[in-house]
Amino acid sequence: MSESLRQVRKRTFDRYKMESVQGGPTVTSTAITHYGEWNEDSRKVPALNFFEKYNDVVINGDFSGPFQDWFAPNAQFYFNNGTTLHSGAEIWEVMKSPALFGVYEKLVAKNKITTVIIGGHEKGHRLIHQQDMIFYPREGNLKEVGIPVRAIEFVSGPSEVEGQGTDGRQFHVGKTFWDTAVLTKELARRAAL
Repeated sequence: MSESLRQVRKRTFDRYKMESVQGGPTVTSTAITHYGEWNEDSRKVPALNFFEKYNDVVINGDFSGPFQDWFAPNAQFYFNNGTTLHSGAEIWEVMKSPALFGVYEKLVAKNKITTVIIGGHEKGHRLIHQQDMIFYPREGNLKEVGIPVRAIEFVSGPSEVEGQGTDGRQFHVGKTFWDTAVLTKELARRAAL
C-alpha cells in the first residue's frame, strides 16, 4: 500500500526542520532611493556620485581610460546569460567590445531609479539601478528606433589599490538583469528588414 500524501509531506517536513537551517545575523541598513536625473542631492551620496560619473562614460561610449578608473582589479561581473567575468581588466575589455556597447552609437537613459543600500555588502555599498536605457544601433534599417533594456546592480566601495579608482571608489561586483543577447537578436532582426 502506498504512503498517503500526508505521510509524504510530514516526512519531507521533518527532513527540513528549521533547526537544521543555518542562521545568520539580521542586518539593518539604510537605503537611499533617487528618482530621475542626477542632481545636487544625488551628488551628495558618494555611491550615486560615483555611479553618475560611470554612467556618463557608458552613455558617451568613452572607454578610452583604464579599467582601474571604474573596476577593481579583482572585480567580478555576472551577466544573466550565465557569463561571469573575473577581473576589472576583463570587464573593461567586454565593455569596449562590439559585443556589448561597441556597436551602439548612442545611449539614452530615461526614467532612472537608483537605490543605494548603505553597508549592504562586505566590500561597500550595494547600488541597484533601474532605468529605461535605449540603445541605438549605428547602422542598418530602423537605426533611429531604440532597443530598451533595464536593470543592473553594482557593489561600489573603496578602491582596491590606493591611487586607483575615481574619487577613491571602484566597482567590486556587477550584475545585469537584462540579457545582452536580446540586443544582438534585435539588431539581427532589424538588419533583415
